[in-house]
Parts: sequence; structure tokens; C-alpha cells
Amino acid sequence: MIWLAFEGDQVIGSNGFTLQAESDTDMLASPKTISLSVAAAKSQARGRGISTILTWQGLEQMCKDGYELCFTDWISPNLPAARHWPKFGFQNVAYRLSKRIDPQIAWTRSA
Repeated sequence: MIWLAFEGDQVIGSNGFTLQAESDTDMLASPKTISLSVAAAKSQARGRGISTILTWQGLEQMCKDGYELCFTDWISPNLPAARHWPKFGFQNVAYRLSKRIDPQIAWTRSA
């Protein structure tokens, strides 16, 4: 389900909710789970509550449709996201660690 915010005939924000099917490999999904898979607002629309309205409307509709859980994923160094999403009740349940390795390093040493 996609929620759109318009200003005139221009889309200025969107939120997308996706059904999460239960599987043996997806530890975050359980029955009646959705994912807030995408959320965006154009720069001129930020700070006006567009994302807040779209998120509350989407979550309300998902509850009416019988869903009980919603999860989302954001990069923790993204400070605006880290401040924004917990306001809706999202809680940290898993962390992802990654390290970027310069591929040229392998060529600088002899094997």
C-alpha cells in the first residue's frame, strides 16, 4: 500500500507498506506483519509534518486491516531518521554491522 502526499499536482511525500510473509529465514516477520519499506519527502516538504501524517494514516489503515506488527529499517547514523521513527513506537530489535574494505588493499601485499 502506497500513501502519497500532494501539493497541487506534485507528489511531495510518500510512504510504502509491504506485506511480510512468514518464512523460515526472515526472523523479523511473523503472522500479521507489515513493513514500512519506503518513506520519502521532497526537501521543500521536510519539517512540515508530511511524513508524520503519512505514517500515522498508513499505520491506522494497517491496524484496521488486521495487521499487528510493523517494522522498518534505517541506517543508524542517519540522525533525522533515528529521531523520527521512534516517535511512532518503532524500537530497535536488531543491529547490522558492516565494514567497507578497500579492494585495492589485497593488491598491495604479496600473497
